[in-house]
Parts: sequence; structure tokens; C-alpha cells
Amino acid sequence: MRLIFAAFAIVIGLNGAPAAHARQLEKSHIEGWLVGAYSNDRTGQFRHCAASVQYKSGTLLLFAIGKDFTWSMGFANTRWKLTPGAKYTLTYYVDSGPHHTARGRALNKNLVQVPLLNSRTLFDSFRRGYRLYVRAAGQRFGFNLTNSSKVLAATLDCTRRYVARTHTTTNPFVAQAPRRSNDRTSERAEAAVLLANVLSAAGIQGFRILPANKLPAKLRSHDAVWASPDLLGTLRIISTTTAATPERLAALLMAADAQSCKGVFASGRYPVQEGSRTARLMTGCSGTTKPIEIHYTIMPRSKGGFYLFAVFGQKGHGDLARDFGTRLYDAAVKASRPR
Repeated sequence: MRLIFAAFAIVIGLNGAPAAHARQLEKSHIEGWLVGAYSNDRTGQFRHCAASVQYKSGTLLLFAIGKDFTWSMGFANTRWKLTPGAKYTLTYYVDSGPHHTARGRALNKNLVQVPLLNSRTLFDSFRRGYRLYVRAAGQRFGFNLTNSSKVLAATLDCTRRYVARTHTTTNPFVAQAPRRSNDRTSERAEAAVLLANVLSAAGIQGFRILPANKLPAKLRSHDAVWASPDLLGTLRIISTTTAATPERLAALLMAADAQSCKGVFASGRYPVQEGSRTARLMTGCSGTTKPIEIHYTIMPRSKGGFYLFAVFGQKGHGDLARDFGTRLYDAAVKASRPR
């Protein structure tokens, strides 16, 4: 049992650094697994949730989901004599599924951490699979994934809970109390002008900016909304109290969209221009009566905070939304350059 808690204390969160000063916030036992939440002991801030189970071989299997929803798995055994910091190439797969090659890193002499792809398909394969296979150093190891569906779902819910607690009062993607109509007058005027300029520069034709006083309730949290015959788009000005960096805002978007999706959720990040301090990402929800793709662009705002552009594609218009999102990003980056 001591190995379990030692391994939990150093399983990484999102930034790739071992949480050497982790404090346990909660723990529970689920179908033979131990699930817990951990914070950075020095800052007190939530870091990650993790789950572990120990096998008769003496090897411990761990999964961790960080506060920005990147995830990893780990293997620990007191009999191993690893070189801390050393990297090991390994291949893993679930049942007869596709093989994935990864680079594991020894966090200490007994524990290897392996980053996992940001893929809903891979996550579901661990949840629904029966057996995990790992090939390393010419050997093959097998791990039964008994009850992994409940455990990984509980670990993800754990991370969502703690992230939501942190951002309850500032998360713009969660329903909030109605504002007075003049609360964001200046922001809406700024957003409407910027949106019209960027859409025109992107070569997007046939759009119209919707009047703020005629927006449906679900769109009133946005500062400007545009529509074309096939697409809908929005622009919102986000303060730094919501997110300090584009990466943090992107993580909030992914988490909020994942939570609201009642079907199959997917997400991904796009490359951005070096030095632009921007972020681009997409989220998608399929397997429902109204599948949707959303393509986001996050831009720094000279007055502070960020501009959040979104292009929504429904009913087979995902490719068009992706194209408009790319053109909008290019135009927004160009517009933000010093003249």
C-alpha cells in the first residue's frame, strides 16, 4: 500500500513535471481501484485526479488526468531498478486494437510515466477494453482492465469537479445570472466592429451581424454574433480573471464542451504562428440528433484579456466551419500585428 501512495504523489499533471509535493484531497475505492484527487502542496491548487490498481505480479497500473485534461498512465514496481530521468520506448495496445508507440520516462527507480494521446477514441478503448498489453525491452506485459470503465469515468468526473470548483464564479461557459443590458455595452461595440473587420478581411461573404437585443437566450453571453446561410459564429471578450493564458482558456473550452456533449466527444489543437500568443482548437460532439463542430480562435487583446472567436458547423457543415475557422484565424493574426 505504501507504494501506491508514493506513486500517486509523483504522478504528473499536465505540464510534464512530477508533482513531488502533492497533497491528497480525497480518495475512494471503486471496484478494487483506488481513485484520488491531488493538489500541489506548496500552492494548494488542484493538480490532477488519478486511479491505480495493483496486480499479483507486484506491478501497479496508474492513470492520471490533469487539471487541463491531458492524461497519462504509469507503471510502478518496487523490484525495478530504473534510472531516474531515463526514457524508454514502449508499445501499448488494448485487446486487438491499434498499436501505439510512446516514450515513457522514469520518475524514480520504481515508476515509469507514459503520456497518452489526447484522443476520445483511445480513452474509450481503455474504458471498454478487456486487456492492456505493453511491449518494452523485448518483453510483453498484460494487464486486465477489469472495471476500468467505471474507474476512468470516475477519474474524469473527479477532475471535472475540481476544475469546476476553481472556476465556478468566472467560467463564461457555465450559465450565469442574467446581467443588466448595459453591463457590456462597450465590449459589445468593440466586438461588433472587430468581428466585421476580421470577417471581411477573411473573405467571408454573405454574413450579417445579429442585433444584440434580438439574440436568443443561449447566445446572449457572447459580445457579437454573426450568421451566414450555413454557419453561425460568435466573438466574446474574455477577461484575464477567467484565464491567464490562451492555453488555459483552451483547456476550459475543451472541458466545458466535453461536459455538455451527450454523445461522442472529440477535440484537437491546431498549430499556430510562432510568437503570436494565440491558440486554435476544435471540439466536436457526434452521435446525437444535432452533431456539431466548433472551431475556436483565441487572440490576445491589447487592452487585456482575449478575443474568443468561434465558428459553429452543424448538419454536415463541419468542413465549411473548419475552412472558415482557418481563414478567420489568419485574418485575426494579421489584424493584430503592429502597424
